[in-house]
Amino acid sequence: MGKTRNAVSTWPLRNDQIVLRVLATGSLKIVAKEFELTPQGFLKDFNRWNDRFANLVSGEWNLRDGLTSKHWEVIRFLRNYYQATNNIPTVYEVCQAYDLDLDDLRELFPGGYRRGACRIAGLPFFA
Repeated sequence: MGKTRNAVSTWPLRNDQIVLRVLATGSLKIVAKEFELTPQGFLKDFNRWNDRFANLVSGEWNLRDGLTSKHWEVIRFLRNYYQATNNIPTVYEVCQAYDLDLDDLRELFPGGYRRGACRIAGLPFFA
């Protein structure tokens, strides 16, 4: 038997499709031509983001209760901050805004800050 990996994927994407592997079920979710992604799995266009995208990405993490109100608060903060400043807030700014410590943030976004919280919020990936 093959090993289960803790990563998404079939990258690079082909035919403008998102292919997300939901590891808990082993199933694939394909959303054709709905979202255009970078090779790292981030949205190419900040303005194409919607709640559906966030819910699809969160499926990778097998969150017991799905996206909670706390998740949505952080996601909205990230989006509003980026839209107002054209910059991504620091981890410190996010934690300070919501009285979180790093462990709280990791629990909310198991994918991490950049590849988890920022990605789910539709922020761009800057290499």
